[in-house]
Amino acid sequence: MQYKLKECRIKAGLTQQQVADQLNTAQFQIHKYETGKQEISLARAIDLADLYKVTLDELAGRNLLF
Repeated sequence: MQYKLKECRIKAGLTQQQVADQLNTAQFQIHKYETGKQEISLARAIDLADLYKVTLDELAGRNLLF
């Protein structure tokens, strides 16, 4: 999932610091999420999806084909 976190952030035109500021956390925390060094909670994933204006499926890299 870390790849999609970074991809979504870049598509949103945001830096790690800007994301951290929006979520009231430290930049190194965003880096840890993006590199897979720390698991991301569901609540934080929802916050990120809202910030990046994507679904949780998109954030997780899930492609749903029906």
